[in-house]
Amino acid sequence: MYTLLLFAAIATIITVWVLAIYDISTSHFEKRSHSLLWLLFVLAFPIVGSVVYFMIRKDIKTKPRAFDPGFRHS
Repeated sequence: MYTLLLFAAIATIITVWVLAIYDISTSHFEKRSHSLLWLLFVLAFPIVGSVVYFMIRKDIKTKPRAFDPGFRHS
């Protein structure tokens, strides 16, 4: 039972980490150096870096993502 919980926790952590790296690499920041700094932060501190990035990412992005189709849902 504990092995299954441990596996689920590790799988969740890895998934969030990979999603953070993908989101950083496909996002458009005001400066390119911000993207590099976030990527280094998430790579150096996988759990904390990913959580912090997802918590404040709306505040740090200035342009829409490249694949944003432009639809606005109300």
